[in-house]
Amino acid sequence: SHGSKYRNALVVLSIFVSIFIRLAVGVWPYSGQGQAPMLGDYEAQRHWLEVTFNLPVSEWYTQSPRNDLAYWGLDYPPLTAYHSLMLGGLGEWWEKGSAALHTSRGYSTDTHKTFMRVSVILTDVFVYFCAAWWWCFKYLPKEGISWPMRFCTHVLLLNAPTLLIIDHGHFQHNCIPLGLVLWSAGLIGTNHTLLAACAFTLALWYKQTMLYFAPAIFFCLLGLCMSKLKVVGIRRSLLYDNPLKIVYRVAQLGVCVVGVSVCVLLPLLMYCDRTDIVTTIDSSMMSPSLNRGDAVSVSPGETVSYTGAELIDGMLQREPLRGGLENILMTVGARSLIPMFRRIFPFYRGLYEDYVSNVWVMLSPVLKLKQVASNPHTAGKLITLSTICTALAFLPACFDVLRRPTVKRFVCTLWVCSLSFFLFSWQVHEKAILLPCLPCIMLLPWLGAPCVSFVLVSCLSLRHLMMKDGLTTPMLLVATLWGFMACNTTQNSTWGRIASIFSLRHLRTCVRLTHIYLNTRTHLTPLLSLLSNPFASIEFVVSVLSNTHNTPVSEESMAIEQEKRHLRDSLPEGYVWGVGVCALSGVMGLLLVAEAVIPPPASLPYLHTLVQSAFCCLFFIMTAVSVTLWQQNLPDFDHLFVARTALSVDQKKTMTD
Repeated sequence: SHGSKYRNALVVLSIFVSIFIRLAVGVWPYSGQGQAPMLGDYEAQRHWLEVTFNLPVSEWYTQSPRNDLAYWGLDYPPLTAYHSLMLGGLGEWWEKGSAALHTSRGYSTDTHKTFMRVSVILTDVFVYFCAAWWWCFKYLPKEGISWPMRFCTHVLLLNAPTLLIIDHGHFQHNCIPLGLVLWSAGLIGTNHTLLAACAFTLALWYKQTMLYFAPAIFFCLLGLCMSKLKVVGIRRSLLYDNPLKIVYRVAQLGVCVVGVSVCVLLPLLMYCDRTDIVTTIDSSMMSPSLNRGDAVSVSPGETVSYTGAELIDGMLQREPLRGGLENILMTVGARSLIPMFRRIFPFYRGLYEDYVSNVWVMLSPVLKLKQVASNPHTAGKLITLSTICTALAFLPACFDVLRRPTVKRFVCTLWVCSLSFFLFSWQVHEKAILLPCLPCIMLLPWLGAPCVSFVLVSCLSLRHLMMKDGLTTPMLLVATLWGFMACNTTQNSTWGRIASIFSLRHLRTCVRLTHIYLNTRTHLTPLLSLLSNPFASIEFVVSVLSNTHNTPVSEESMAIEQEKRHLRDSLPEGYVWGVGVCALSGVMGLLLVAEAVIPPPASLPYLHTLVQSAFCCLFFIMTAVSVTLWQQNLPDFDHLFVARTALSVDQKKTMTD
C-alpha cells in the first residue's frame, strides 16, 4: 500500500515536471515570430482558428472572397478543423478580436500567446500523457518489465525532445495525432484491437502524415485477424484461423474504421447536395490550388504574385477532375470532400521542404532533383520512384508482422515504416522526424542505447529549422537533458550507467581489446580469401563467410582468443553501446562546432547544413536496416495469442457445461 502510494506520487510528480518543462520551452520564440508578412506556423494555427470560427464548413477548404487560401489556407484533415473551431471560440472569449476575420491577421499579444501555448499543453496532457501512461503501466507489465523501467520509459516518452521543441517551441499540435497513435499501440498491446483501429482512424483524420504508420497498423491488425495459436503439449505454433472467423474479424475492423470516418466527415457530407457548394468546387477546380505560404497576401484585396514554379503548379491544378478517388467521390455524391482531399494531399508542393535529412536531399546537389520535381513532365516519374522506394523499404517489416503479429514486432514495424516514408516519400518536411521518434522511444526497455542514439541524431536533423526559429539553445538544452536522463535511467542489462563509461579500468580494457584486434588481423582473413579467388563457387563463399573453412589453430591464437573473451566478459553489459553513444554525441558536437567556427564558402552557403543532413540520413538508413533485421529475431508470438487462446478455451468450456 505504501509502495503503491509512493509510486503514484512519483508518476504525478513526473507529470508536473514535464508540464513545467513545456512552459519553459514556450518562453522562447515561436515559428515566424516577427517575420512578416507570412509569419510562420504559429500564425497558421491562429489563422485556422479565425477561418473555422467565422466561416461555414463549406468554405474551409475552398478559395472564396472571405477565405484566401494563399494566406495559410487550411490543409489538414477535418478533425484539425474541428479542434481549431473549438479553440477559436475559446480564444475569442479569452481575448476579443483574436479570431476576427481578416483584421486579426498577425495577431500576437502576450495574453493570446499564453492562451495558444496553454492550449497545446492541455491537449498534450489529455491525449498524449494519458496514452503514455497506458503504454507504460498497462502494457509493459504484460512484457515483464520492472516498475522502475516502466517509470523511466514514461518520463522519457513525456519529455521526448523532438516533440517538446516542435510542439511547444516551434508551435504545432502533433501531440494529438501522436497520442492517438500511441493509444492505438497500447490498445493493441492490451488486446483491444477494435478500439485501436478507431484511435488510429482519428489520428489519420487529424493529420495526414499519420499515414506514415498506416502500413504497420494495417498489416498488424490483418495478421491478428488471420492467425491463431496452436498448442500441442508444450509446443506452440501460429496457424491461419478459420476463413469465416477471419472475414468476421476484418468486417468488425472495417465497420469501426468506416463508422469513425463517417462521423468525422459528416459536417462536410451534409453540404453535398447544395448547389452553391457545387459551384464553389467547380470554380476552385479551374483555379490554382494555392499552397500555404506560396504567395504573399496580407489583406483580402492584395495582388498575389507567383514564381515560375508556382505558375506550373497552377497550370497543373486547372486540369479537370481526374483520378480514381475524385471520380468515386463525384459518383457517390460527395463532391464537397474533393477540395479537402486536394488540400491535404498537395503533390504540387515538390519533393521535400528545406533541408530534411532524407535520401532526396542527399542526392539533390548531384542530381538536381528539385528541378526535376518542378517539371510537370518529369514530376510524375519522380513520384512513382519515391513511392516504389518507400514501399521496398517498409514491406519486409510489414510482411513479417503480418506473418507473426506481436506487439514488439508491431512497434518495430511502426519505426521502420515511418522512417521509410521520411527517407524516401514525396513532400517530406524536417518536422516529420517526429514520427519515427515515437516508436523508437517506445522500444527503449528492450533496445536502450540505439534508441537514445536515434533520438539525439533526430535532434541534429532539426538544427536548420530550429536555427530559423531561434530555438537552437532550448533544443540543445532539452536534448542534453533527455540524453542524460536516458543514459542514467535505462536498465543496466541493456545500456549500462553513464558513469561506467568513463571508468579508467574499462577504458584500458577497450584499448587492450582494440590493440589485440588490430595486431592479430584475423578478422581480415575471410575478406582476403574472397579477394584472392573472385570467381569462387557459392559453397566456398558461404564457407568463408561463415568461417567454416579449415584454418590451423595454434596455441598462441587460442591464448589470444581466451584473453579477448576474458576482456569482453570484464566489461559491464551494454558498455560498448554506451561508448558508441558518447562517440556519436562527440561527432555531432564536432559538426556543430565546425558550423560555428568554420565559415562555409560563398558558393556553398549551406554546406554545413548539407553535411549534417547527409550524416543524419546515413544514420537513419543504417537504423532502418538494423531494426528490420532485429525484428526478424523476435519471438513468433506473445501474450496476445496466449490470452486469445485462453479466452477461446474458456468459451468452449462454458458452452460444454
